[in-house]
Amino acid sequence: MAMQVTPTPSAEATREGIVELVGRSQSVRRAPAATGDTSALLDLQMQAIDNFVEMIRLRTELADRDRRIATLTIGLRTWRDRTGVEQAERRREAGEARASEREIISLLHQQMQVADAATAELERIRALPWWRRLRG
Repeated sequence: MAMQVTPTPSAEATREGIVELVGRSQSVRRAPAATGDTSALLDLQMQAIDNFVEMIRLRTELADRDRRIATLTIGLRTWRDRTGVEQAERRREAGEARASEREIISLLHQQMQVADAATAELERIRALPWWRRLRG
């Protein structure tokens, strides 16, 4: 949709170039205008040229805007992809942390059971009279 137009350094230079091109046109022959109409006709021609230059400037700005939108859309897509990857990584790490925590808690529970069993055995042995402790 956007036209590729190479912008010139200034709008005045563009306007002068267009006036020069319009002035060289030999294909349309017209009757000379009346002296009173010449200034009004020149004003209208200058306004038409100004409008044409403005349309070119606006199309150039639209093309630049479309280019920026495309660039931002690509950047947004890249950031969304990166965010998705990072979220998946965080979920995976959280799952691994939960599994590791469960394993640590299970090992701690086992050690507590072993310690409780050893404490119970020690209490049972201490409850025996000393001569039975020696016999085993």
